[in-house]
Amino acid sequence: MRDANNFDNQLTCIINVRNGEKYIEETINSVLMQTVKVQIIVIDNHSTDNTENIVKKYNNITYWKTPFPCSLGEARNFSIEKINSEYVAWLDADDLWESDFALTSLNAFTQNEFIAFTSSLALLINENSELYPDNEQPWKENNALELYTEGIDLEKCYKINGFLGPWSGHVFSTKCIKKTCGFNKYLKYAEDFDFILRFFSFGKNIHINKRICRYRVHPRQETQQISDKNKMNEILYVVEKNKNINNLAISNEMIRKTRLNYHYKVFMNNKSILNFLNLLIIILSEKQNIFIFFKKIYKSLKCRYSSRVY
Repeated sequence: MRDANNFDNQLTCIINVRNGEKYIEETINSVLMQTVKVQIIVIDNHSTDNTENIVKKYNNITYWKTPFPCSLGEARNFSIEKINSEYVAWLDADDLWESDFALTSLNAFTQNEFIAFTSSLALLINENSELYPDNEQPWKENNALELYTEGIDLEKCYKINGFLGPWSGHVFSTKCIKKTCGFNKYLKYAEDFDFILRFFSFGKNIHINKRICRYRVHPRQETQQISDKNKMNEILYVVEKNKNINNLAISNEMIRKTRLNYHYKVFMNNKSILNFLNLLIIILSEKQNIFIFFKKIYKSLKCRYSSRVY
């Protein structure tokens, strides 16, 4: 592993924020505690709370405000113009980095000259910065490095928040970013997923199987405000659009499974169907009269089709 001083100021951390006064200070401090000196740029998407005043307390942070309120993808495109380091990472304004995140990620780039970006795992924390129990942590680490040279099996990306870990655990080569068309400003949920898939056109990914950042789950997350139907629609669009990119193993079978996953989520979000299934279990367990059984099925089906999802 290279000495930390060799990586000073080679990484820019961009924090996109809108009304993030609750967590922004903790997020910034996690970057300042890195064993490597990291440049920090905060892109404020027209916050109406105390975010600006909190950020401006720091003398060693560059603060920008977007020209107008915009989508997260467009705000990230605005931030690309400000990068002047060899590597860049976008850290969500409610997530955190472990103190060795920057050094570990930058060291991974030295493993192969064709690496375009790194990814890593995370620890789940709640709105009070408390760790979830270990049995509820979705990412299990083994401290190994995995180099994807023959493409990535996209099916693994549909586990919780993606096989490659959360967005805040990625670091990108700036020279590769300059070759992209940036982020899709029209996507509300899958703009980062789309960006990552397109990045495989410019090089390889090295995945760090270690939890070196912290991903926060809380009710005010923007992604929590998006319906499962809209999320899956965007994922389907992104997968089909990028299926012919080099180094990606996206088969028709993978697309079929993605569609099935979408319809399953729609099905499970139909409360009438869930009520019907619960009723069926209760009836069968109690061995009630068969006439009563079918009568209750009829009522449940009637309720189901009077509140169809689509």
